[in-house]
Amino acid sequence: AETERALAVLIQSLEQALTNPNLRSRELALACLKGSLSSGRPGAVPSIALSLSVLKLVGDFLLEQCSPIVVEMDNTEIDLDEKVRDVAVSTISSLLCTKSPSASLVDKETLAEILHYRIYLSKETIRRRCAIPSYDGDTNMMENDEQGPIAPRGLASLPRSRRSLCFQVLQSTLQGLQSILNLIGERNDTSMAVLIWSELAINCLHGESDPRCLIQLLNLFGSMQESFIKVLENNFPVDAMFEAASAYYPVQFTPPPNMAVPVTKDDLARALWKILSFTGYDDACTRAGRDTMFGLTLGIILDQLIPLPEDEPTTLQEEKDALIDLKRLMGISESLEEDKAMGADVITQDRIDPKALAQISAVLRSIHSKTAIQGATGAPGSVTPQQVSLLCRDLTSHIALTCEKQTQNRNYWHTFVNEGSKDLLQGKSISSWSRPDIVFLSCIAGCGGTQSLKFVLDSSLSPLLQSLNETTLTKSEDDFSTARVASNATTALFGIAAFCAAVQTCGKRQPHGIVLTPHPLRGSESKIIGSIMQIWEQARNSASGADSPQVISAFASLRVAVVRAMETALMVLPQNLASEEIALVQGYLSDLCSISLDRDALSEQTAKEKPFISAVSRSLGIAVGACFEGDSSTSDQSHGDFLLLRLGAIRKQLLENIFPSLLHNLSSQYVQLVLAMACSQGKNAANVIAQTLMEAVVEQIKNEPQ
Repeated sequence: AETERALAVLIQSLEQALTNPNLRSRELALACLKGSLSSGRPGAVPSIALSLSVLKLVGDFLLEQCSPIVVEMDNTEIDLDEKVRDVAVSTISSLLCTKSPSASLVDKETLAEILHYRIYLSKETIRRRCAIPSYDGDTNMMENDEQGPIAPRGLASLPRSRRSLCFQVLQSTLQGLQSILNLIGERNDTSMAVLIWSELAINCLHGESDPRCLIQLLNLFGSMQESFIKVLENNFPVDAMFEAASAYYPVQFTPPPNMAVPVTKDDLARALWKILSFTGYDDACTRAGRDTMFGLTLGIILDQLIPLPEDEPTTLQEEKDALIDLKRLMGISESLEEDKAMGADVITQDRIDPKALAQISAVLRSIHSKTAIQGATGAPGSVTPQQVSLLCRDLTSHIALTCEKQTQNRNYWHTFVNEGSKDLLQGKSISSWSRPDIVFLSCIAGCGGTQSLKFVLDSSLSPLLQSLNETTLTKSEDDFSTARVASNATTALFGIAAFCAAVQTCGKRQPHGIVLTPHPLRGSESKIIGSIMQIWEQARNSASGADSPQVISAFASLRVAVVRAMETALMVLPQNLASEEIALVQGYLSDLCSISLDRDALSEQTAKEKPFISAVSRSLGIAVGACFEGDSSTSDQSHGDFLLLRLGAIRKQLLENIFPSLLHNLSSQYVQLVLAMACSQGKNAANVIAQTLMEAVVEQIKNEPQ
């Protein structure tokens, strides 16, 4: 009461100035009143509480000052009428921020009336500030007064600074409504009033282009969504909010040159994402059969990734940003460690429709297929296709793994992994399988969980092995056909290597002390070794004497693929080989050693053969190094690394035949590469090899003539 009396005395003392035709005096008086409502400190949050009657008296008076002012002005007062209205709007913002009386002093009905009046004051302030005077044809300005009719116009016609004042009124209104709603709870009459005000505020966003006003509104709507979760849970205007906000997705903003804009693109993106990712009303929307914010936001992200044919194609940067937004929308943490524990929240909590998962799967496959073949090309500092394809695989693996762990809705895994993988290869012959498709499947197999691994191996490995078994690398009628057969075999070998590597990856992702039982490739060892060795025997000399660069290049790539596929198989396959397959492996390792030691062949190699010789040296080095890091006692494990290489016969061959042969040819650069790769396999291998080399050097020095 004391505060209200002091305010009444102030208004009484300012009465003459507030009603004075002199606009400058009126402007100063309004500024003085605003200061009193704001505790006299610039930017201070009002701390006074006003009763309903005082709130109405002051509010109604200020509304009059917001209306169009029609008085005669001289040249020194140009735009002064607009300044008076601006101060009045700013003063109303301070008034709307004032506290409501305590619930112990007034009943809930009075608090409800205060809420209704605050909403009325907010809406009417904006309406009047957007109004212009209207005159009859025979009435001039001098004869018209301030009570003339008001013709509404849109916020877009106001300058940026004045739109910002109107948006501040909305912010102040929300601040005042929050405290009242906490006191009175949910009521039908107040809920409807809040709903109408929310729709008015949302409509203010349409057409806004200034980043300073835009960030103001986006922050307001983010707070509004959180504040009205109790009172508007069942009827919040989600559709209207999305329609207004989604027009700015993705954020396209570059600060104007030579202009200090206190807003960045990241500021706008964060504020916009807070709105689009808010799912607090989604359960109620689902019950009512309305669109959810999650579903609507997912739709625009997928549209961004796969635009309509008539739209411009997205850039790599836009694709990367959209994939990151998809990851955040799915509830996948940016932290790798947290990802392993949390997965995708919307799947874990059963909040996504399987049809949406099918759409996500199709989009990720499409983006990956397009970007994976483009490699790492790009300007320095720019987004590369490789980065986008890696992000696709990362997102796919997280979703696949979470779908597998989701036990309440098995349709998730079936839709995303089973049907998605079938769609990837359905109707395609092995010759039309692409490396991006194989990489995508191997990612699901390696990182998507044990069920996904088994499914991918069962559906993909057998066709690849069969394709290799049916391959005959003989001279065809034309060079194109010969090169195509070699290229198809190269792709099949690439797939076998990728799926074997996926088994290794999946095993390493298991919790400590847990192994895959039975080994995912148990029963396929002989088929894999036999198929690879069949191509190895054919590929070594099939292109000899070829003149066509196309054929020479195809067979050079094929030989590299054979070595890499065998390398991966030897690292992963369990020790379940028959004596015939063991003999094949021993023969293959002897071939690698011979190639590394063949000085004549190495000196005559072409540029196209260097990758093959390097691959041979790498594989042989890995095999030698593995022998020093373990023994056959690991054979009882159900999965592990280099198990085949630790079989007694193979290990004996590497240690007693191949390794000594290498030591006698240390001057060869490829032998040096073999030993360097062997040392990289572990500390024990490095220690043994280094000690052996030192002894060999010492012995050589002793034997040199004095």
